[in-house]
Amino acid sequence: MKNVYHRKGGYWYSKMTEGKRIWVNLQTADYAEAIKRALEIQENPLVKSPHTAMDDAHEFVGHKLRMNQYSRASATAKLYTLRQFFQWLPERTSAAAVTSKQVAEYYAHLQRTLSESTAQGYMMTLRSFFQWATEVKRLRVDNPVKSVKLAKWTSKGRQQWCQRSLKNKLIEAAPNDDLRFILFCGFDAGLRRGEISECRRDWFDLKAGLLHVRKAEGPPRLGEGQRPFLPKDRDERTVPLTAPFRKFLRRYLKGRSEYDFALMPGVSYGKAKYRYDFRKPFDDYLKTKACQWVTPHVMRHSFASILASAGVSIFKVAQWLGDDVRVVQRHYAKLAAGDSDIHALTSAVSAG
Repeated sequence: MKNVYHRKGGYWYSKMTEGKRIWVNLQTADYAEAIKRALEIQENPLVKSPHTAMDDAHEFVGHKLRMNQYSRASATAKLYTLRQFFQWLPERTSAAAVTSKQVAEYYAHLQRTLSESTAQGYMMTLRSFFQWATEVKRLRVDNPVKSVKLAKWTSKGRQQWCQRSLKNKLIEAAPNDDLRFILFCGFDAGLRRGEISECRRDWFDLKAGLLHVRKAEGPPRLGEGQRPFLPKDRDERTVPLTAPFRKFLRRYLKGRSEYDFALMPGVSYGKAKYRYDFRKPFDDYLKTKACQWVTPHVMRHSFASILASAGVSIFKVAQWLGDDVRVVQRHYAKLAAGDSDIHALTSAVSAG
């Protein structure tokens, strides 16, 4: 019969729908049964087409969100990765039609256009998606990514970071307290860009000298005008406050209520990813200092690099960053010498 094809695992029926070719898994290895089912699809307009690959992708990401395995930002990134893959395929096939050969060809394509680390990051997303598809019986065969051999590569440590003297100068010369707060959060606490925007007054225990990176999932922590927030690592963490940061906060946070945002408390949520996107004033200031290369990520890397180079243990740095110890060791272990404490950020001599 026309448009009925045998593939590994059974028969498939091909049809055109709204100008796109759709592959329908007939769920049988018997040719006679396959013809029967194909005719039912042809003759019955009520027979629905199966999920598209992106339908599966959305279901996969939704599952990860429900299981608290992805943040909203991660979910968006994963959907982008999966969309890129399915759009790269010659035909808009279902997830069940993807072969190991196609995955291997896509990996080779990524290697030509992206760094090896990024290419392998894409492959890990595909591996996770197809593993889920196997578990929920969307695939009749094994995960097609498993048999694709990835290249061996050595991750390079972080190269670009601010030395202690430069980061202190940038903080001291900040034209206003809001920008100074942003710089302190990145350089002296290693906060991520989203965490700087989301941090609230109750994150800061000035009496104990601690910064608690907290979730905002619901009452009582979710104040009026806020929305749920989870750190990238999914866990809350605590970072000791440096003496200069603590001194600055006593003035900067004065008069704030417990659940007020620390930075620009009058700014509410909109359609943008971040409640308050500080990149423009941040970039404008660093341009005046000829330090355009400094980004929120560079501040976070500088926090870790200064500590590691001063001898603070990799385990402590990982705890304060909220990253896996293995990741921190790979990037910063070469800088380590002994052990000190958080005050290495502001003094070349250990506080003892």
